[in-house]
This record gives sequence, C-alpha cells and structure tokens, in this order.
Amino acid sequence: MVHRWATGMVVDESRTCREAADEPALDGEALFERFTEGHRLLVEALRAAPAALECWTVFPARSSLAFWARRQAHETRIHRVDAESARGGARTPVAPAHAEDGIDELLAGFHARDRSRVRTDSPRTLRIRAVDTDAVWTVRLSTRHR
Repeated sequence: MVHRWATGMVVDESRTCREAADEPALDGEALFERFTEGHRLLVEALRAAPAALECWTVFPARSSLAFWARRQAHETRIHRVDAESARGGARTPVAPAHAEDGIDELLAGFHARDRSRVRTDSPRTLRIRAVDTDAVWTVRLSTRHR
C-alpha cells in the first residue's frame, strides 16, 4: 500500500498529502504479486521522475525525488526485517551505510518535526554513535519542540 501511495505522490507531483487507499484483503501468492507489482511501479516512477520533481514530502529534503527514494528504501527495509523476524531464522543483514542513513532519517527527519512524541519532563541530551560507521548524532530532548 505504501509503495503505491508514494508512487502516486511522485507521478502526480501532488503538492498536498493524500490519503492512502485501502488495501484489498489478500494473502499468499496474490499478496506477494501485489507487493511485487507495487514495488516495480514505485521504482519505475522514481526512475522516470524529473530530477527537479516538486511534490509533498513528510519533512524537508534537498529534493522531493531524493526524499521519496530514501523514504521508500527505508520503508521497504523496515518491513523486510518485520517479515523476516515473523518468519523466524536469519535476517538479511543491513549494510552499515544504509542503517546509518536510516538512523539519520529517523533523528533528523521524523524526530525533528513538531509531531514527534519523543519528549522528556526535564531537558536531556542524547549522544548516539554508530559503532560500525562512526557516525554521531546529538539529540536534545525537552518537553516541547524547539
């Protein structure tokens, strides 16, 4: 569903957020085929989009095209980990650079928004370091957004 929603934002160059469509009740091979098709359509739309694409994004980014490519790469990875975890057994490793970028998106993108619910009664500073890439983030938490 999310791939198709993002594809619509890119293809239509929508300037406002749209509601995502309901997904049909599918399971097994039909669900897999729908996912595969939705992913293919997303990749095709991102490849065909103009470099100067302007459309709605969840938070500011250097370009709308870069935002949607990044956001959907992380969205897909997160759900792959979910599915592999539910299945049991080994999970596909996440490349350190991709994991680092996902942490950056979470902290600098999602948690930097007014809507973030990450708050604390007394101000705190978190220092986060990715030991496999040496990336470092400093996050300041408070009772309200600054």
